[in-house]
Amino acid sequence: MKKFGNGTIVLLVLVLASGLQALRGEPRQWKEMRSNDEVILIRPGAETADPTGTVFARKGELTTICLAQDLGTAGQAGTADLERYLPLACGARVEISRKIKARTHGAYTMLLATTLSSDLLSWAGLEKEAQGLGEQECRIIPVQKFPDGTRGVAIVGGSPRGFLNGLYTLLEKSAGLWWDPSRILNSPKTPASDVYETTLDETDALSWAGQAFQWKPAVAERVLYTGNESATKSSVDWASRNRLSHLVFSTPHDLPMPEAEEKRLLSVVDYAHGRGMKVLFLNMTHRLPSSLGSLKPSTREALEASTKLFLDMFVKFRLDGMAWHSASEGITLA
Repeated sequence: MKKFGNGTIVLLVLVLASGLQALRGEPRQWKEMRSNDEVILIRPGAETADPTGTVFARKGELTTICLAQDLGTAGQAGTADLERYLPLACGARVEISRKIKARTHGAYTMLLATTLSSDLLSWAGLEKEAQGLGEQECRIIPVQKFPDGTRGVAIVGGSPRGFLNGLYTLLEKSAGLWWDPSRILNSPKTPASDVYETTLDETDALSWAGQAFQWKPAVAERVLYTGNESATKSSVDWASRNRLSHLVFSTPHDLPMPEAEEKRLLSVVDYAHGRGMKVLFLNMTHRLPSSLGSLKPSTREALEASTKLFLDMFVKFRLDGMAWHSASEGITLA
C-alpha cells in the first residue's frame, strides 16, 4: 500500500468504520479522505459480491500489477495511482511485480504493457491482441486465466501515453473515478492549488464489463491551455488522467524568465514528457527580450534577437513545438 501523508492510517480507520456501519445495518454514507495533495470523496457504489464482467480487484484480496519495463516513468505514474485508488475503491491489496513468469500470490492480475513489451505479452499469450494500436490508443483485454492461474485484465498501449489513456478509462468505467479541475485550474486572479479533488465509488469488487475494448481518441490532439502560473505538476496530472495529449503554456510577458521560474517550469515540462504528453509554449510571432524592448520590431537586430529568444526556449525547455498569437511585440490588439 502506498503511503501518502497519514493516508494509510486514515484508510484503515475508513475500512473499520465501514465494517462497523455494515454490521449495524446503517445506510452507507459518503466519506472524505484528505492528504497533503488530495481530497477524495468516496460515495457508496453497488453492493454486490459478484459484479458482471471480469473481476480484477476485490475487497481483502491481492491484485498483482505486472508492469512492463518499457513503460518507464508512465508506468510508475500509473502504478502509483493504482496503489492509491484500488484500496479506496474496493478494499483490495496491491503488489507490484516486474518479473515475467513469476507466480503471483494473489487471485487477480493487472498486466500493464505497450505493444513493444514482447516478453510480457508472449508470456500472457496476447501478442495478436496487442497489434495495430496507434500511439494514443490502448486495448483493455479481460483475461479469464493468465498462465499463473489468476484472472484479471491486460492494458496494452500503443505507447506509454496510450497505456495511461487505457488505465484511466478502466478506472473511470469500473470505479467511477473523476478528477475535478477546479482546484488546480483556477482563474489568473486566484493562485493555482496543488490539491486535487477526486470522486470515486466504493464497492466490494472492481470488474471490466464486456469484451476487449480499444480506446481511440475522437480528436487526435486534445489540448490543455493554461497561463504560466497554472503550469504545475498538478495540472499535468489532471490532464494526463483526463487523457489529454498536449499542454500549451503561455509564457510571461518579460523574457527571459528569472532563473528560479525557468527551473520550476522545466521540471513541469519534464514531468509532462514522462507521462507521454507533448508540451508547447504560446508566444507572439515576434518577441524581444525585455532588455531590448526599445528596438523597432522590423530591424535586423530585433529579428535576430527574437529568433535567438525562441531558439533558446526550444533547447532549454526541450519543447515539442510553439503555438503562436497572430500579433507581434509592440502591437496593441483592440
